[in-house]
Amino acid sequence: MAKKKETVQEALRSEAKCFVDGIHTTPRKMRLVADAVRGKDLADAYAFLENTNRAGIEVVYKAIKSAEANAVNNFHMNANDLYVGTIYVGDGPRLKRMFPRAKGSSSPYQKRMSNLTVVVKAKGAK
Repeated sequence: MAKKKETVQEALRSEAKCFVDGIHTTPRKMRLVADAVRGKDLADAYAFLENTNRAGIEVVYKAIKSAEANAVNNFHMNANDLYVGTIYVGDGPRLKRMFPRAKGSSSPYQKRMSNLTVVVKAKGAK
């Protein structure tokens, strides 16, 4: 059997992204998690997210994993050189609801949602 030579492909880009919209967690709670992992290596970010009890960490974890998969599979980047370059949370759509009150009246309230954008970058890239 002849062995095939492995060819090392050069990275096509220096960054990859993932966008998640309509997350049923308020932007204020999501920003606490996003601010904590910004600028960290992926291994450090995963370790932080696995050992933290906050709202929205599952979504942030999956988004970082997705951005890493995009970088490795689509753009041939090295997984060991990646870090969370940019991560930010924006306001998503709001569900407007009414809360029943005394004497047949009601008060409005809003259920807020958020949008998450994660960009992973390679160390040493431009």
